[in-house]
Amino acid sequence: MSFEKIERAKGPRRLARECALQMLFSCDLLGAGLFDSGRYWTEFGYQEAFPEIYQTRDKIHSQIEKIKLNITDLRSIARKIEPLNPDGYSNQTTRLLVKQSEGLLSTFDNCLNLSFKNGKADLSEFEKCLNIFSGKIKSLEISQLSNQAKRSVAAVYISQNNELCRTLCATLDLIRNDLFNDIVKQIDSAYPVREFADRLTRGTLEKLEGLDRLIQSRAEHWRIERMAIVDRNILRLAVYEFLHEDTPKTVVINEALEIAREFSTYEATQFINGILDAIRLDLEKTQPASDSSDNEQNLSTANNLGTVIPCQTDTAGSEGLTTQSAAAANLTMMESKGETDPEHEAISSPPKFT
Repeated sequence: MSFEKIERAKGPRRLARECALQMLFSCDLLGAGLFDSGRYWTEFGYQEAFPEIYQTRDKIHSQIEKIKLNITDLRSIARKIEPLNPDGYSNQTTRLLVKQSEGLLSTFDNCLNLSFKNGKADLSEFEKCLNIFSGKIKSLEISQLSNQAKRSVAAVYISQNNELCRTLCATLDLIRNDLFNDIVKQIDSAYPVREFADRLTRGTLEKLEGLDRLIQSRAEHWRIERMAIVDRNILRLAVYEFLHEDTPKTVVINEALEIAREFSTYEATQFINGILDAIRLDLEKTQPASDSSDNEQNLSTANNLGTVIPCQTDTAGSEGLTTQSAAAANLTMMESKGETDPEHEAISSPPKFT
């Protein structure tokens, strides 16, 4: 069965959990030592999770290609105008613009990739290039003609020159005022999802041994290594969230089941539900409900269940990812509940967003 699903809105935390699942899948294939979350987001994550960013990128690419064609036409007209020496006009500027238009696209792509790698929009270098480019285009408009130019056919070429300059300025304004702002907002709005997904992934990898022992304690007749890759990683993410996030445990279980329905089999949802519910009950027996958000109590609970003692997860190796960030707090308020669909096939390749 295809994994193409009926389009439906997903909350940011659901999207983050799916990204974390994909990253854990990559770790299983590459090995945790070779996995790089920055590379995941640059090469795969943003494109799959946030297609609107790539749609805006393609629009900017299209406008830059139009600029390059217009600059080539402008260069051709400039060759005809320069010998007539209209006031203040230099063909040298158009020669320079031809070279700069070639580099405009690569500058944008480099800035975009850097933004993907760091998680925050950083297109300042591209914006600077646009401003310089726009200023040079405006300098090529000819407002006054010398007497010699007025008496020649150059007036036609000058009219064409000015029309191209106005077209180029309009295109540059579209990029600077509309598309540029759109893509900056889209990248920045994706950050809370990335922050939560990275935190789940890194925390799960750091506490993997303890999480697996806790899962194994409730997985009768199933060794971790014999479980389907997707199923065991869904379990790992959910148990990590039990212990180290403030999400209600029932919400964690529901989200895990929705993801399992989408990326695994119907039977897997029953298997996952049974294990997670058993672990939830174990945790609640040894942890008072009033202290459910207390990390020290989580540590004690994990110890009682035979797991490795977890430590605070958001300080070591997190590279600026913090559980107390405003982004994470906003995501908690926007938790999404998905619809159920009991008929899905087991997955044998990395999960894909829909």
